[in-house]
Amino acid sequence: MSETLIEQPVILPDTTTKVEFDPQQQALVDRLIRESQGKAAAEVRRQLAEKTKELELLRTKAVGTSADATEIEQLRASIADEKLRADRAVQQADAQTKQAFQSRMSNQFSLIDETSATKLLQNNLRFDTELKTFVATDDNGVTRLNSDGTPMTGDKLYEEFANSKPHFVKGQVKSGGGGTSSTGYIPSTDRYAVETLWGPGARPDAGKVLNEWSLRDFRSYSLARKSALAKGLVT
Repeated sequence: MSETLIEQPVILPDTTTKVEFDPQQQALVDRLIRESQGKAAAEVRRQLAEKTKELELLRTKAVGTSADATEIEQLRASIADEKLRADRAVQQADAQTKQAFQSRMSNQFSLIDETSATKLLQNNLRFDTELKTFVATDDNGVTRLNSDGTPMTGDKLYEEFANSKPHFVKGQVKSGGGGTSSTGYIPSTDRYAVETLWGPGARPDAGKVLNEWSLRDFRSYSLARKSALAKGLVT
């Protein structure tokens, strides 16, 4: 009886490219990672301390406002109520500052749906008291780093978002002549004749360009396509 041959698995070579730093760069990256992790842990401790403080103040207020509360307990409740109001005012101011920053970033990068962008990015932004600006964080609250090892700022997060989701970026309508142009690399009829995007004389990459254009600024794309139809370039 012949033996059954067992096919041995083929181990493919590792073709990934390892990123290497010189000793000085590696030391910087290691330090920044430790600082980011330390800041994340400190942020968790801070949030826990604030929540514990809030619960204690609420408990004090509840005791002082009960029917059988003593005069001292009522006084403590009044003080606790003032502290709670002050803390909430600070939280509201912080929230408004963050909202204003995100609104400014949405305008800066011409985002179509500011509300959706704000919701998608609000949990990945944190104000860094040392840098005195907003920085990008991962889902664990750790500050993200740029390729050079420096903290990623909030504007870089929005730049990354706009580049990775071009359909979120709106076009800019030009005044006069009815022409429409788009920001970034998406073409428009004043930069490219419709004959270069439709018909026998179209560019080699016309399909890709038109697809990206339609996703980013469908209105101007539709106007250009109507022009191409009128010229018999689209059947």
